[in-house]
Amino acid sequence: MKDVFAFDVDGTLTATRQRISQDFEQFLRSFVSTETVYLVTGSVYSKISEQLPADIMESCNGVFTCSGAELWQNGRIVYCKTHNFPEKLVELVEHFIDTSAYPVRCGTHIEPRPGMLNISSVGRQANLAQRKAYHVWDQTHQERKAFVDALLLEFPQY
Repeated sequence: MKDVFAFDVDGTLTATRQRISQDFEQFLRSFVSTETVYLVTGSVYSKISEQLPADIMESCNGVFTCSGAELWQNGRIVYCKTHNFPEKLVELVEHFIDTSAYPVRCGTHIEPRPGMLNISSVGRQANLAQRKAYHVWDQTHQERKAFVDALLLEFPQY
């Protein structure tokens, strides 16, 4: 039986939303040329292509994006499973963003992706320092936990 390797991108192969380091890029390029490798990420293909070189991504056996809702091979999408979320769920998400007590706002806060909604109080365009600041704030205020609790109460299937 042949070994299969699956790697997350953000926080594993790269720092979150950052480009791969040059040293690790060289190692990974060699590794994917000889092993069966899949990448798995919650992100969209275009965002991880900012983090990893195209030749590495195309040398992988597959790249699962959007938490597995899409499969890419050789730089082309070969599978996509979309999901339409209930209007009431989207309204709850919008209410959560609108009523967030966090003072910093950076661009898009709700990003529909195939099979998922990506939600961010601080905003999807926040830089790394802004993301870290929100994380510290949220540890005290528990905003994300409160939102998850509300979501599970109203939509336990999610």
